Amino acid sequence: MASPTSPQPGSAQEQAVADAYFRGNTEFFRRFRQDCLTQFGHDLAEGERCAQAALLPGLMHLGHSLKTVLRLIGEEPLADCARQLELSARAQDSAASLLAWAELAGGLQQLLPPQAPAPGA
Repeated sequence: MASPTSPQPGSAQEQAVADAYFRGNTEFFRRFRQDCLTQFGHDLAEGERCAQAALLPGLMHLGHSLKTVLRLIGEEPLADCARQLELSARAQDSAASLLAWAELAGGLQQLLPPQAPAPGA
């Protein structure tokens, strides 16, 4: 399920993001966004690992990379969450970093397609 602000295929917002960052090539934008969604699953796992172990440098790095990628795919509110994660982790503020990670992780989860139930579940 996409966030309410996610660029929808064929929308003016999708075209605006493609124009701003992909020279108007919406097909390239869509492929890039799909690749990002695949990577977000890995990012969620890495973020959880870092959060559980209170590894602030890992959370800072994740926030830094995600803020740029999320902006490139038109997810401005989530890019702002990622920036907050980066800043709080850089400041060595564990509590704020964990809160920022929880908010960002929830937003990333909403971008991912629903998981099919496991066989026999």
